[in-house]
Amino acid sequence: MLDGGSQADAEITDAGIGLQPPPDCDPIQVINSSFEDPILADNFFTFPSNCDVDQTNAIASSDPVPGWDTASDSLSGVVNPTLSQLQVSSGANVAYLNSPAGNCLSQPEISQTLTATVEAGYDYWLLVDIGYPSFFPIARGYRIILESDGGVIALDIDSAVTAIGSQATATASGRVNAGDPRVGEFLRVRLSVPDLPDPAQTDFDNVRLCKSAY
Repeated sequence: MLDGGSQADAEITDAGIGLQPPPDCDPIQVINSSFEDPILADNFFTFPSNCDVDQTNAIASSDPVPGWDTASDSLSGVVNPTLSQLQVSSGANVAYLNSPAGNCLSQPEISQTLTATVEAGYDYWLLVDIGYPSFFPIARGYRIILESDGGVIALDIDSAVTAIGSQATATASGRVNAGDPRVGEFLRVRLSVPDLPDPAQTDFDNVRLCKSAY
């Protein structure tokens, strides 16, 4: 069991694949959780407008992942993959985080600060569908993180194993105990990838967050 803050106050209780929150878990809203905004034609994708991307199916945008914070100098956005590229579990689109390239060299991640705040007495559950498109030969890896300004509440790193071109659900859960100094802080979901030198891409979809009283 890892410490998600003070050892007495917060615990990262579990992480991985195949875990499920209890049936009475209360949903917490995540904006554009399945990345269906914007609407895209097959094989089209968005990217930060100051990145050098020269493809006819690329759409430059100052807001490449609506509802989410992105770095202006990292290759991240929304893509509508074809069925041969990726079997998508929810809707048509996914968010992608790509290897640094060209003039976009920051390590990519996206995050969203929610209107919901940290509450004591709850287990928090974060579930995200992870995929690797067929046009890259390696599974790059991922990190899904639930946090606040005070630190990590729940995280999962590379526990969801899926074949290239398909998706699997990654799950992270964490418990917030009475006395946790982060109570009252805004929750934040952060999706990221490790720093690898080889070209690769990780896709994220169907972000779900809920809390259950313990």
